[in-house]
Amino acid sequence: MPMPQNLSVLILDDDPEIPKLIRSYLRCTKWNLIVTESAREAVKAADSLHPDVILCDAELPEYSGADVIQALKSDALTADIPIVLMTGFADVSMFAHLAWTSFLAKPFSAAALRGAIQSAVRGAVPPRISTLQEPAPNLPVNS
Repeated sequence: MPMPQNLSVLILDDDPEIPKLIRSYLRCTKWNLIVTESAREAVKAADSLHPDVILCDAELPEYSGADVIQALKSDALTADIPIVLMTGFADVSMFAHLAWTSFLAKPFSAAALRGAIQSAVRGAVPPRISTLQEPAPNLPVNS
């Protein structure tokens, strides 16, 4: 099954070099890349733009990637958006309880990035999905 040509990809990473790298890796696509640098900004953008897929860094300064994923999955407007979890951690078992769809280990290649996005968009099931055990963090979007 070919990938849609006009994907909307929301990128959440506090390191400005990662979105630059992603842009360079995906420059030959017609995908709309939306870059956010904070959890609040990403949740607000996901709610209003409803992207086809979200690339979410696991480690963020204000809220963790886990907080963002929980907030998105607990909101009916964003719960169905596939999420690619990006992290430099070798052991992803600490993230297994989250409802991410695909995983991308940092550093990553262009092929790994495209593969993770394709896997997420096509609906690959993560190693383990569970219902939220804790309430989703309240990420205020009006600050």
